[in-house]
Amino acid sequence: MTSQLKPVRVPFWGPLTAQVHGIYRRAFPPNEQIPLAFLHVSSLRLNAQFLAWIDPKQPTSVDGVARVVAMTYFQRAHGLLYLAFLAVNDQLRSAGYGSRVLNAICEHNRDLPIFLEIEPVDEPGAPNPHQRQRRLRFYEKNGFELTNMLTEESGDTYRVLRRGAQAAKVSPKQLQRALNSMGLGVVRSRVSTD
Repeated sequence: MTSQLKPVRVPFWGPLTAQVHGIYRRAFPPNEQIPLAFLHVSSLRLNAQFLAWIDPKQPTSVDGVARVVAMTYFQRAHGLLYLAFLAVNDQLRSAGYGSRVLNAICEHNRDLPIFLEIEPVDEPGAPNPHQRQRRLRFYEKNGFELTNMLTEESGDTYRVLRRGAQAAKVSPKQLQRALNSMGLGVVRSRVSTD
């Protein structure tokens, strides 16, 4: 039987924070990263959560600090939840932590449609086509479906995935309004369809 994962708010500093920052920097290329200070400050708002995920069955470090198995950052706005970042500790991949984190988030927010973005899997000349396909399969296995919506942020294009009974009712305009209300003007999104 697997243990229950424990979500912990990421503090501004300390050993737990250092683990989360490391996971984030290793998981996302620089063009996809938002400054960590922004994630910390915006998570002070009630609608945002910057979380470290702990598995109590994982051994702690010599100084007693829990080992972070994953990190997430998500916000709720305009009747939906947007999962901006999910990364599993690269030393613990393929152990089911990504699915467990997603299921915990979805279960806790079951009344909200959930949206996230991935790199387009059909982009010609993409440097990582196999990784993109694996990522899409992972999210589909966890109940997300591909939409015809695309987002453009800072010159990069992403494909939108959704999950939840009400998710199909969210229009591109509604999603764009929600995404732009979350960014505090730091990141602007344009949502279109193909």
